[in-house]
Amino acid sequence: MQLSNNIIKPILSEKSLGKTSAENRYIFQITMKTSKGQVSEDIKKIFGVECVSVWTSVVPGKRRRITGTRKFMKTPRWKKAIISIKAGQSINLMPKE
Repeated sequence: MQLSNNIIKPILSEKSLGKTSAENRYIFQITMKTSKGQVSEDIKKIFGVECVSVWTSVVPGKRRRITGTRKFMKTPRWKKAIISIKAGQSINLMPKE
């Protein structure tokens, strides 16, 4: 579910959904080369909401064991963006069908 060239997908976890309800913040996985300004523009284009602020961070890869062997592999690192939107606005991440 790639939303745009810069935004890959929303992060839907218990922690991120708690931030959504409490602080009006949403978390998205983005490409490594995406800047904060590009994220803000894409969110406005896709969802039609105003971004108040954008925080980005690079999440390091983790070691994972390959089943049935003694070998390990490393998952790739990825970048996430935490987006704060104006009060009274919301993003529907799970649309009803």
